[in-house]
Amino acid sequence: MKIGVCQLSVIEGQYERNIEEIEKSIKNHMEDKIDVLCFPELCITGYNFDIVKKSPVNERQVFSDLARKYKQNIFAGIATKEDEKYFDVAAIWDQNGKLLCEYKKIHLWGEERDFFTQGDEVKIFELDGWRIGAMICADLGFADLPKIMALRGCDAVLCPAAWFSPFEEMFKLMVRARACENQIYL
Repeated sequence: MKIGVCQLSVIEGQYERNIEEIEKSIKNHMEDKIDVLCFPELCITGYNFDIVKKSPVNERQVFSDLARKYKQNIFAGIATKEDEKYFDVAAIWDQNGKLLCEYKKIHLWGEERDFFTQGDEVKIFELDGWRIGAMICADLGFADLPKIMALRGCDAVLCPAAWFSPFEEMFKLMVRARACENQIYL
């Protein structure tokens, strides 16, 4: 499986601009024959909770439309609202725009706890014969989630993040540790 990772300079609240950057990234990778193209946590709204609340964008629909338009499997970090509760979500759409899986972040960090509702389900989806788990950012700091995924036969884990400076080395260490201790790709 060939996985593409798109780094973006997301500008908080500039929804249309962020969506244009996401689409530009997809176009830039069209020739690469990537099986799954991955985007960061909260890549449409940015990491500002007031902006998430005000967002007029149906993020699920944006990625469904892009996946279908470019015939590309897409994995991305989005914000969702259900019954007046907000969730930090990692989701996968197949190349036909069908939503295959949504994972709601379990290990909320810092002020996320004051805004997002904590998820409570481990999520694994199948794509092209691979069993892939979904996590988000701070989930990496807890060995339980990837361990459960590995025990359930997961081959790889995708983990969008909005990790920030000066903690890059800690993030890289946790990615390597979770992959090594569970013998899975991350």
